[in-house]
Amino acid sequence: GPKPDAMRAKLDTTNKLLAQFAAPGKVTFLDIGAKFLQPDGTLPKDIMPDLLHLNAKGYQMWADAIEPTVKELMK
Repeated sequence: GPKPDAMRAKLDTTNKLLAQFAAPGKVTFLDIGAKFLQPDGTLPKDIMPDLLHLNAKGYQMWADAIEPTVKELMK
């Protein structure tokens, strides 16, 4: 997959700005993008074949990444 580029840097900056709007008890912000990247920073095609949309494996990774927080919020 493609290595980190200008677009990913912009997304990182955007996510950092969005995180500032999280309000405890009202809005929870999770930046799980790094969970989808290989150690070398590339995006594997086996979870995002078109490098835009997750497939079933990618959605499972997404669910696994948010499940602990969702469970905590449901208490």
